[in-house]
Amino acid sequence: MSGSRDLKNLPNYIIIDDIEEDNKRTPEQIEKLKKNYLLFIELYFPRYSQKSVSNIYHPLKSKIRMNKTIYIAGKVTGLPAEPTALKFKEAQDELEAKGFDVINPIELINNPKEDWDVAMNKCLEALEFCDAIYMLPCYTDSKGAMIEHRTATKLGIQIYYELETII
Repeated sequence: MSGSRDLKNLPNYIIIDDIEEDNKRTPEQIEKLKKNYLLFIELYFPRYSQKSVSNIYHPLKSKIRMNKTIYIAGKVTGLPAEPTALKFKEAQDELEAKGFDVINPIELINNPKEDWDVAMNKCLEALEFCDAIYMLPCYTDSKGAMIEHRTATKLGIQIYYELETII
């Protein structure tokens, strides 16, 4: 997904064009595009998925208003599931209160028995669509969070280390 970073430079909304009026595409290609839009929005912006269904099929151009998206990174592997999930959820609640759409990797994966490599790949894909990353204090003890930190740095994603510094 390396070419997708240009999403970072878009304004705080995505414009879904009237793909049905595109004479260069076959009906099969149009249906595939609709499904891909839905899949993308449901995966990375679940709060907008219900609005998106009607917007994609609306005959006019539509805008889906979105807040900035922030990813939470921290140690998960090897820690008890319940307190770890609570730590991430508390950070998520604070970030949402500040107006962010939040990608919580525990909710994203939603399977504590998921293969580490598979889970890490899903998390890195989600990170590519974020405007910022919040590093929980435990991130330095986590191989995965350190990979996420390096990836965010390479992609030019804003990195926060303290909730108080996030506007």
